[in-house]
Amino acid sequence: PSFEPPSPAFLRAIEEAASHRRVSPSCSQADLSAQLNDMGWSHDFEYFIPGSLISLDLAQPSTKTAVEYHGPYHYFKSPGNPPLMNGTSHWKLRLLEDRGWTVLVVPYFAVDVPRILDDLREAGARFDPSP
Repeated sequence: PSFEPPSPAFLRAIEEAASHRRVSPSCSQADLSAQLNDMGWSHDFEYFIPGSLISLDLAQPSTKTAVEYHGPYHYFKSPGNPPLMNGTSHWKLRLLEDRGWTVLVVPYFAVDVPRILDDLREAGARFDPSP
């Protein structure tokens, strides 16, 4: 079977729908964004990928690097076991990887800003010369 890319009209309709989509970032996500900005990683907050309905919590489109803050709703939890990322979150990460993005997941139970910065540098993210 052959795959035909979506028509320009369809892509415009998706972008229009995305422009009306509401996001509700958490305070923790906003705090993480501020910390990373202060440390020199400039990024867009709640970036929508053009031609899609996919949003990224924190993204640097020019380098295709992103940080997704995963709060409790991104995980299944059961007593005595570590949290397990849910299927929707896994699907989004795989879709982004297929589109060439490097996405760092920051779980709510293990926020480590120095590690995030190291991982962003390793992924090729750009940093401001003097934060």
